[in-house]
Amino acid sequence: RNVAMPALSEVVFALSGLVNPERAELRRLACAMGAQYRQDVTGDTTHVVCKFDGTPKIAQAKQQGCFIVRTDWIQACHHEQKRLLEDDFLLCDRDSTPAASKRSRTDLQPHAKAVDSSPRHTSGGHGGVDQATEKMVADDMKHFRDYLESQVKDNQDKETIARKGLLEAFVYAKECHEQHGGLKSFQDEWIGPIPQALQNLLKDPPTTVTVAKIMQYHDAYEYALSNRTNT
Repeated sequence: RNVAMPALSEVVFALSGLVNPERAELRRLACAMGAQYRQDVTGDTTHVVCKFDGTPKIAQAKQQGCFIVRTDWIQACHHEQKRLLEDDFLLCDRDSTPAASKRSRTDLQPHAKAVDSSPRHTSGGHGGVDQATEKMVADDMKHFRDYLESQVKDNQDKETIARKGLLEAFVYAKECHEQHGGLKSFQDEWIGPIPQALQNLLKDPPTTVTVAKIMQYHDAYEYALSNRTNT
């Protein structure tokens, strides 16, 4: 008896020019159809899914001969539940045949070492949060901006995108915990740097106060970011 293969079982893809939550949603849709995700363009990458041309990943994908398709290719494939012809969704011309998939899954999203701190509001730090929280926010903003260098165009406001991305991480972590009773789905689905405060929570088993801690960190980061000048 023949067993039908998932629609995108032969697809190994990277994403470019996108930030969360859109990145996470596209990754979820593609993986649900059997595709394999790569954070970077690797030797077995067959597709790069992107919103616009001109990113470093696209330059690498052109050299490898990957399909370079718009984001609506994944959405259309998911809607039809089959692999649609890439030619109708190309963002850039494809120069050669893409490398064959090796069908291996690897976690290419390392987590930085967590810093032991808490979002204490004090009178000692700028904006009503302590210096430890301020340092976490400053470090996380730098990491997020560095990450965005290869993800968005030079003329886009990386500072604003990074601020939104950091706060979105806490909101998404809260939603994952409320839906699944833990943060494993957040770890599996979040694309991009994880704020140090959330890394602290990921080390510990979930409890009845985890959501409260997530939002406490969110509020502390939001307060610090609102009083922060671009650096």
